[in-house]
Amino acid sequence: MQKDFSSAVFDNSNGAGTPKAFGDEISMLPPREIFRSDQRDERLFGGELGCRQGPRLRDDEVTRIRELIKERLVYNAGNLNRKEVDLISNCSLDQYHTVSSHFDHQKMLCKAGRILSKEAVEEIRSMSIFDYFKEGLGSFDLADEDNVGHEQVCFRVVRPNMKEDVGSLHCDSWFWDYYNWPTPAGQNRLKVWVPICVDAGKNGLIAVPGSHTEDRLYQTKLAGHKIAFEPGFDISNLDYRLFDRPAGTTFLFNYFMLHVGAANISATTRVSIEFTVLY
Repeated sequence: MQKDFSSAVFDNSNGAGTPKAFGDEISMLPPREIFRSDQRDERLFGGELGCRQGPRLRDDEVTRIRELIKERLVYNAGNLNRKEVDLISNCSLDQYHTVSSHFDHQKMLCKAGRILSKEAVEEIRSMSIFDYFKEGLGSFDLADEDNVGHEQVCFRVVRPNMKEDVGSLHCDSWFWDYYNWPTPAGQNRLKVWVPICVDAGKNGLIAVPGSHTEDRLYQTKLAGHKIAFEPGFDISNLDYRLFDRPAGTTFLFNYFMLHVGAANISATTRVSIEFTVLY
């Protein structure tokens, strides 16, 4: 029987259990060895596994990103329910779920509502982890997939026990194919995911190491206002792994690797940021 990745993934309530966590096999490489070869093709990133652990943000940088996300939530809330905006202002980011019922969560956190402002992105771009990318990749940009006019850093919010807050098993390349987003000539893609509020072992990102080495059949469908993917292959015996590192630890992965957000069985809201590096 196949696991259902259309909405919920690996929560203890459905008997699926939690997948094994990544170990030292994805430990961070020195930036100059990020590819471990002279071939910098995006299909080859991460070697056999297709992923690596990257550098970790400083604690003060994690705190600042939480503030920037909070500012965006307050802005979004003000556009939807100005009378209740103080509820967002006065609660910590990891307690967002305690006040989310006062807002239209889907409108509040539609894709446009999860893209940080140009000013916020510029501030994040100045943080320590980007020194690693500069040394390892040379010149690089962050993709503007949605054509908002500036480099994109998006955030995601997954409330406790809210299965609709996570998506379906997918490769990020599928989104680019579906929306026909063009990759700039001569550039490759690399995805970066960073937990900002996380409860290790109880939420995070699930990935399938080695899954980037073959093209897979899938279908797309609309799940509410979101695109969902239905794999056209057996998902029951894949080697699912949970990236459960502390807040601020970057996870770098191949654009063709299968992954999905884990259902949140913690008592707190999980928040993460993600962006595409073009090199």
